[in-house]
Amino acid sequence: MNDSSSHDDQRADTDLLIAIAQTSIPLQRREQIEVILTERGMSVDDINCLRQLAGLPALSNFPFGDRPASRFRRIGAFLIDIIVLNLSMMLVHFLLHQSGLAWAKSLSGIFVSLCLGYMLIRDALPNGGIGKRCLRLRAVTVSHGEALTVWRSCQRNLAMLMTVFELIAFLFNENKQRMGDQLAKSIVVDLYPE
Repeated sequence: MNDSSSHDDQRADTDLLIAIAQTSIPLQRREQIEVILTERGMSVDDINCLRQLAGLPALSNFPFGDRPASRFRRIGAFLIDIIVLNLSMMLVHFLLHQSGLAWAKSLSGIFVSLCLGYMLIRDALPNGGIGKRCLRLRAVTVSHGEALTVWRSCQRNLAMLMTVFELIAFLFNENKQRMGDQLAKSIVVDLYPE
């Protein structure tokens, strides 16, 4: 029964891409549909197979096209993360300080540790971190456009400790990859490019 359902889903996806190829849907909309198919669990190889059936060119590296996200949007996403975390840490610190609890400092320390942990694993969360989610960006693997694992997310975000080298790589790399991206073999892409 599951095989039949899976086969029906694949057939529906194939029919959808063929219909897209035969209509005048703009490329941006086609890419949005492919993002939805990817989120439904379709692999890059499957999407490329469907694109071939629909007479469309294959995607070279990942299912979001070949356009890395702009540097300004990536910086914006990072700033959103930093602002949200700082405001929440200040609020928690203020509330704990006002509570007069004997163990308020310990709780404050635990919350700071949770925030640092978030900064390390945020790219492995189901829809990415707060900043990337707000700006509709996602960090994915270069090879297949898959979501990052916790390990890869930690690799790419720990590299931020090498600030100067990170900044140089970010500014001059043609794919807008910072050192952390190169270490984790990841790239940040625009989910809905303009």
